[in-house]
Amino acid sequence: MNITSSFLLLTILSTLALNAMADTSPSDTKHSLADLVNLSDVPGHPSTLWTGIGRLRSSRNSYCTATLIDTRNTAAYSDSAPAYIITSQRCLNTNSAGEYSYYGGIQRNVHAVGMVHFNNFENKLGQTKSYAFKKIAWQSDLNLDIAIIELKAPLSQLIRAGVHPLKIAPTTPPSGTEIIAFGIPKRSHLSASQCTQLPAVAIASAPLVNTNVLANHCADITHGGRGGPVLDKASNELISVTVASTYAKNGNEKCLDLAPCEIKEGESHWSANTHYSAPVSFLNTCFSQGELDADALNCDLNNRLSIVFDHGQKLPARLLEKVATDKTPEPDTFNIPFTVKTPFYRYKYTHNLAACQTAHGYSAQTSSISAIINLKVDNRLGMHFLCIIGQPEADSALTTVQLNNAKIMATDRYAYTANITPEDYVHRQSTNSDKYSISFTHVSPFFERIVYKYGHYDELDCTDLQGYITLFPIGYDGYRLPVADKYPDLVGVNLPEYSTLTIPPTNPTEASWFGQTVKINITVKDHAIKVCTISYNRENIAMTPLTYVIKPL
Repeated sequence: MNITSSFLLLTILSTLALNAMADTSPSDTKHSLADLVNLSDVPGHPSTLWTGIGRLRSSRNSYCTATLIDTRNTAAYSDSAPAYIITSQRCLNTNSAGEYSYYGGIQRNVHAVGMVHFNNFENKLGQTKSYAFKKIAWQSDLNLDIAIIELKAPLSQLIRAGVHPLKIAPTTPPSGTEIIAFGIPKRSHLSASQCTQLPAVAIASAPLVNTNVLANHCADITHGGRGGPVLDKASNELISVTVASTYAKNGNEKCLDLAPCEIKEGESHWSANTHYSAPVSFLNTCFSQGELDADALNCDLNNRLSIVFDHGQKLPARLLEKVATDKTPEPDTFNIPFTVKTPFYRYKYTHNLAACQTAHGYSAQTSSISAIINLKVDNRLGMHFLCIIGQPEADSALTTVQLNNAKIMATDRYAYTANITPEDYVHRQSTNSDKYSISFTHVSPFFERIVYKYGHYDELDCTDLQGYITLFPIGYDGYRLPVADKYPDLVGVNLPEYSTLTIPPTNPTEASWFGQTVKINITVKDHAIKVCTISYNRENIAMTPLTYVIKPL
């Protein structure tokens, strides 16, 4: 960045901080870019720095953020060169890109219908500039999680209209670098937050592992910030793209899809209020004369392995330790069919994530025709990994490039005594002041069924196991449980072999499961009501009982 641009960036940041602190009383907490700040074009210093940060939005109200990237890296660049935006691949679905299909792996040059809207400043209402998608040039959900979209208009047209692209950083800067994270929250405008970049980490987001993402604790950009750019504050260059976050999530969701956990020394760790972003400096070698060339020998996209796992045949995010008996517990077995575009593949099962990138222990090569892995997961606590590598030729040795691009699935085994309290809340129905609902969120495998009873506060004894009513979730994710095997106390009850229906309580309208949530409805009139609940995990171990007291108004 030249001196003029650097001065302009510092001026804008200083003005933003001053504007954010204006009109506050002495008792107010001062704000800066460490908080979330809505951005405006600074009067007297028209900003061209961030006009190229846009919103992906469709008629179905799908919100995400994307960045126009500067591909003018050679003298041979022409005015007809395409314009490309980069975002998280999770932002592309039928809500944002028309009626198109994506089942995982790598997808290239696929027609898509969508729009990106630039110039999203708070003081530029009604002055956004919109451009249509031409195609999804490149998309992957494996160890990268980004999408590159080509627009119908060439880059030169956007620049003439005042929409300026951002340069991709030549290298990923070190931990401790001051960064600015951008996003466009739902029903809002371009916002920014300043913080420092944290060390790169590996994360699991069921069922896949990403071995190299950058973490930060910038302020939450809320719904709409996914896909947003993370810039080097000093150079204003694009370092990475936000692909995941733990904001608005809780530890009960650890390692689930959209609630990533960090992997350290074979164990999963929950880092609250953390953003994760995919570094993109390697893309500098993937453009030639302003056009994306994913097949270029020096482009790392060329080394990515495309694997599509059959829907519904993935590893569960979490498993429970099997209850100890006189015999060694049998391993859990999973058949994992998948499609890979190389003629052969090899795989490895391990408890050590780093082992996925070493050749020792990989299976013999296997034909990729009707590929399926019969995986046996032992009873050891902690993380378990399945690493898969594609091989283009028979009898070839594994290369460093192949090992570094292994595709990894993970599951996390917890002790059967793990006591996870279900997320709950009590709600008074707005249409009737006497009626309340207690809702719980299903958390597999820790909270698989619930027993409950309720009655007069002074008369009900929660420690007396008589009178409890049992509920099962309806159609929850994960394998379903044979009632006779897991719940012998229910043998003889009129249930199907695999219970997917609510066990009728005394009054069928009192309580029921709705997908991932159970709701118990209570009427409170003249006296306080005590509600006793006990949840059970997949091994039928009781969790800590919960007691609720609901008082009449």
